[in-house]
Amino acid sequence: MFRAYIDMFINFADFSTRTSRRDYWLAFLASCLIITVLAFISPSFVYVYLLIVVIPDAAIKVRRLHDIGVSGWWYLLLFIPIGVLILNVMLLFVSDGDNEYGPKPNN
Repeated sequence: MFRAYIDMFINFADFSTRTSRRDYWLAFLASCLIITVLAFISPSFVYVYLLIVVIPDAAIKVRRLHDIGVSGWWYLLLFIPIGVLILNVMLLFVSDGDNEYGPKPNN
C-alpha cells in the first residue's frame, strides 16, 4: 500500500502517463490513514499535509483518468459541487487497455 503512496510522490510531475486503478486507490487509502493519524495529533498538521500532497494528488488523478481513456482536463470537475462525486465514480472505471496515453499499467 505504501509503495503506491511513495510512487505518488516520485511521479508528482508526471501528468502524461497512466496509473492503475489498484495503485490509485492504495495511494488514496494510505493518504486517508495518514490524515486520520495527523487529525488525532493536531488538526493543523492535516492542513500542512494537504498543502504538501495537492500536486501529487492532482497528478495521480490525472494519470488515473488517462488510464480509463479520458482527458486529464476532467480533473476540473472537482471545482463544481456534484463534480466530486462524478470524478470519484469515473476513477472506479476499469482500464480500457492500451490507449493514446500509453500501454496498460502492469497491476
